[in-house]
Amino acid sequence: MGRSFQADDAVEAYIEQLIKSGQWHIGLVVGQLTNNKDYVARLIRTPDPAEDEVSEEEEGEEVVTERKKEACLRPKSLDLTDEQWVSSHATQVNRMLLGGLDVIGVFALAPPNMMQSSQAKLRQVVFAVHKALSKLTLCDRENAITDRMVLQICSVARKLTCRTFDVADMKSTARPAEWRYVSGLLDRWSQLSTMVSVDVAITVPNDARTTTMHKQIQQGIQPFCKSIYNGMALLNGELRNDDEVLDQSEPRKGKSKDKANPGRQQFAVDLLDNMSDNNNVPDPTALSVKAILKVRGQMIGRSLVNNRATVRDAIEAVRSDVVRSLVSRCELLCEDLEVVEEHGARELYDTPVRVFTTVPKSSLAFCDYMFQDEKTQEVTERLKELLDIDVTEDDLELQCERHAEEGDWSSGVESEDGTEHSGGSAGDGSGLGAYLGMAVSGVVAAVVGVAYMMYGDS
Repeated sequence: MGRSFQADDAVEAYIEQLIKSGQWHIGLVVGQLTNNKDYVARLIRTPDPAEDEVSEEEEGEEVVTERKKEACLRPKSLDLTDEQWVSSHATQVNRMLLGGLDVIGVFALAPPNMMQSSQAKLRQVVFAVHKALSKLTLCDRENAITDRMVLQICSVARKLTCRTFDVADMKSTARPAEWRYVSGLLDRWSQLSTMVSVDVAITVPNDARTTTMHKQIQQGIQPFCKSIYNGMALLNGELRNDDEVLDQSEPRKGKSKDKANPGRQQFAVDLLDNMSDNNNVPDPTALSVKAILKVRGQMIGRSLVNNRATVRDAIEAVRSDVVRSLVSRCELLCEDLEVVEEHGARELYDTPVRVFTTVPKSSLAFCDYMFQDEKTQEVTERLKELLDIDVTEDDLELQCERHAEEGDWSSGVESEDGTEHSGGSAGDGSGLGAYLGMAVSGVVAAVVGVAYMMYGDS
């Protein structure tokens, strides 16, 4: 028996909108896979290929660098789609998803003849998307679902054909799957929120000269990510049974449901470190250290789970959100810096803060990451380009995290000569050693920044 997908009725309206455009489209399917039923929250059209065009504008005494998109030729047919372009879109969308939501497949909309000639291409695309996203996974999860969807939409007959592939098996063949719409599907989902403290010290050995900063951070935060998955969790301050249904307010079978929507259930989650893991810490060894990199502070996490989710499902969604958010911040920071190694550099850089938004006329939410020198208009434009949603600046939730102030880094950063470095603006210097700070003042998470602290060669 194949998988069964339930799609929010907003997906049907989105498909009609794409059909009216009169063009073929390819894109991503965002939803939630479970052992019982699968849920489709949204389809996201992949934008046409474009290249970054860098321009510089003078604002007073400062030169502001802006990246603009330069349109490329759109492929004439679906079978000419570049699977790497779609997988690149998937990695960007992946960062913007709340916990519990994932890219669970791809969709294509085209006339019958074009669709028929593109069967091999669609298979290539779904495997390429999986490969790209799997590279972002720092911790392999047990019993992970490896089926991914390919949804084909005939733009003439408006017929939908849903199939799945097991992306863990390169020889996998298509299996039929059930598809149906459910009105107000997302309205009954639960939201979980958390705030997580991070304090990770990473040493950079002298023999790691050719390793990029991104790789050093990625390797260094792996133990922390594993501790997130291995620790305990409290829901609204209580330790609950993993197999319980999360939302106990759901009406029982045989009883009439209230006509009024009771509203989305909210849960506060506390993630606790498993201190017993400290018994497995290896004995200390002497290293010739080139630099120290430190990840420190707190992050806001949010997740969405379906109304049948168990406590185990909900906690897993929260954990995945925390790990994905941390990885995304590190990736975006390294991409923004375009680090070039330079000895002796000691500069502090701001890391991006997390911004949330809700899709208009929907219960679905997304997020983005905003650097201190970015404008809110840039965020709304990015949401439009990558998620194909129209939001205004008033729709953005900007107050959950804030950029750091100098006082947040009160203890300063001690350099090798014993002096303190307590902040500053981005400079030209960089290196493999860094202090990536996320400190907290009050109840709002504050992202501090990165200071490069290089040690001697010996």
